[in-house]
Amino acid sequence: MKSRQKTKRPMSEAQRSALEKAQAKRRANLAAKAEEVSLPQEIVYGSTEPALDDLSPVVGDDGFVDPFQLFLLSLDADTRELLDEGELRAIYAEQLAKALAEKKTLKKKAAIETALHTARMEAGLVPAATAEAMQTAKRNAEIVTAMIELPPAGEDGQVADIGLRIDQKVYLHGHRYEFSRAQWDSYREILYRAAQHELEFKGQNTRQRRYLLGMAMGTVNSHIARNPDGGLA
Repeated sequence: MKSRQKTKRPMSEAQRSALEKAQAKRRANLAAKAEEVSLPQEIVYGSTEPALDDLSPVVGDDGFVDPFQLFLLSLDADTRELLDEGELRAIYAEQLAKALAEKKTLKKKAAIETALHTARMEAGLVPAATAEAMQTAKRNAEIVTAMIELPPAGEDGQVADIGLRIDQKVYLHGHRYEFSRAQWDSYREILYRAAQHELEFKGQNTRQRRYLLGMAMGTVNSHIARNPDGGLA
C-alpha cells in the first residue's frame, strides 16, 4: 500500500502579507507591554548650591552688583569676540528698557485686578467662602524653593535612598528645587512620614526627635546638632 504524503501548498501573496502584518502587530504589542511594565524613572537634578541668603553677592570695584557684567558672563566666547563692548551695551540697554516696560505693564494689570477684587469684596459681591478659596488658591500657586532632605537611616547619618521618588521622578537628596507651595506641602508631608517611620523603627532616640521636630516646623538645621564638617552630631 502506498503511503500518502501531504504536500504543502504555497501561500498566496495575500496570505503571506496577512501573516507578516499579524507577526509585526504581535511584536509591537509585546514591546509596548514590556515598556509599560518597566517605565524608567526620570532623575530630576536640582541645585546643590547654598540658599541665596548664603551666597556672597557678585560685586564690582565700587561695591555694587553690575548686571551688565553678569550679562557678559552669560555669553559664549564667539559672541564676545565678534561684538564689541559698545554693541553689547546697546543691546543690553535696549532689552532692559523692554523688560522694564513689560514689568510695568504686568504690575499695572495685577494692580487693577487686585483693586477690582478688593472692591468687589468690599461691596459684598464676593461671598466669604469664595474669597477664602481664592486666597487659598493664590497661596497654593506661589513658587517656593526647598531642599529635599531624607531622614538619616544609618548611625552616621546615611540616607536610605538617593532621593524622593514621586510620579516616576526622583528628586535627589540634598538638591534644591522650585515647587508650587501646594506641591511642597505634599512632598513635605511625605518626608515627615518617612522621618516618623525611622523614629518608630529606631525607638525614637533624641537625635531623631530633634530631626522630626525640625521637619514639622520647616527649620531642620536649627534643631539638629551638627559637627563642624556639617555631619550629624
